[in-house]
Amino acid sequence: MSENKILYVEGETKDFDTDHENIRVKIEVLNEDVARVFLVDKNDIPIDDLERSSCQGIENVVFMNVTTKNKVSTVLVENRKSYLITWINSYELSVDGRRIFKLNQQKKQSSVEISLARYFQKK
Repeated sequence: MSENKILYVEGETKDFDTDHENIRVKIEVLNEDVARVFLVDKNDIPIDDLERSSCQGIENVVFMNVTTKNKVSTVLVENRKSYLITWINSYELSVDGRRIFKLNQQKKQSSVEISLARYFQKK
């Protein structure tokens, strides 16, 4: 499993391959402290889009904060299931008990401020 790093440059979205043939990780930096992680298939379709995704049948996805040893729950951000992460922790993604992705964090200061409110949706 490869180890990945991301610099927190606001507004930047990074694509990462995983050790799963069909799953890729996208990380969008929301501000200097928070980024969101979402999972897509090889065709860039969110894996939770059951009608279109090529990842049908993948159900046991666990995103873990390695630093705290806690599971990270999904939240709805711009109509997409996402994981919110911070630069001070490291994370791992497992599917069916197999680790397929690891992220070690790095922070780069940004002078631009952005409000997180525009990313969240009311239920």
